Amino acid sequence: MANLAFNKKKAPQEEAQKSLMDHIAEIWDGTFWVNFFSGDNGAGIQAVLEVEDTSKSMDPDFRSKFPAVWMGWRLIVLKVPIGYIEFMKNK
Repeated sequence: MANLAFNKKKAPQEEAQKSLMDHIAEIWDGTFWVNFFSGDNGAGIQAVLEVEDTSKSMDPDFRSKFPAVWMGWRLIVLKVPIGYIEFMKNK
């Protein structure tokens, strides 16, 4: 059963994407990408961050800047290796 926290009115995708991109640009120096995904648990927005070591935990203070819900969308933070975003955009 879906969590009721995610069962709220969602902002239009373009608006939510721009807002999250602006937010990340203020707090992240590395390469990032924002996209939407859909899976067994429904749709959501994804903050994709390129990091040196994907197995390393994020600093709790930094991670706290990403709430579970962004403008009504379930938010996932995905750490990927350096170069991954460019590779995926060119694929």
